[in-house]
Amino acid sequence: MSKSLVKYLYRVICLAFLYLSYPSHAQQKTFDTQVHTWWSNKTIVELNKNWSILNELHFRRSNVIMDWQQFIVRPSIHYSTKMNLNPGLGYTYVLNFPYLENSKPINVPEHNVWQELVWVLGKKKFQFSQRLRIEERFIGMPTEIADNEFVITDYNFSQRLRYKFGVSIQMKKHEKLFLKTFDEVFFDFGNNSSPAGISQNRVYVGMSWKFIDKCRLAFGVLDQLIIRNPGNLYENNITTEVSLICKIGHKKE
Repeated sequence: MSKSLVKYLYRVICLAFLYLSYPSHAQQKTFDTQVHTWWSNKTIVELNKNWSILNELHFRRSNVIMDWQQFIVRPSIHYSTKMNLNPGLGYTYVLNFPYLENSKPINVPEHNVWQELVWVLGKKKFQFSQRLRIEERFIGMPTEIADNEFVITDYNFSQRLRYKFGVSIQMKKHEKLFLKTFDEVFFDFGNNSSPAGISQNRVYVGMSWKFIDKCRLAFGVLDQLIIRNPGNLYENNITTEVSLICKIGHKKE
């Protein structure tokens, strides 16, 4: 990776932190702090040395683990190139539950399709990864039909850009253990072609354990900051994340 590119990425991440923390973006900020637990399973089916199919299941709980926050299904297809540039195409179904105090009492569905490009640099012991994902989102719109009774009558279209920068470091004395960290910034576009601004930032630190040849168990802590409209409500979520990632199918040479 060139020095100029490293400096550019560093500036992007620093600007994201500054944007999210600088107090002038709202006259009065209200923070809603939540504690979540996210459980996920990722299954990768390797068709050959280039093509693979991935499916993700996410079970996200709020109020530590007592209530539902989200249920997510995310199938996708990916292509690996010799230049470590890996494009992907996928679909996501999200069911959002009313976990916030001021949420409308209805489960809100979302359907989105997305395109991404992943760039991985480095060897097994030390890797940088970058992911750029564009989402076309169709989000359910609740309509009140009676007193505090809502139904989904239509879907609102919006777009979102996600940029993720991560680092993976293999432990010297424990080769099956890896330190994982990443920062992911979300830019909302609405239904326009120009970004409306940063809407979310996620910072993760955790460990990954390769307990058998093609399966890993990951455990970490995620700090998530969400800027709710019109910008004076901030949701800060401290999340414990547990993931099981397994590969099946084609064996790489």
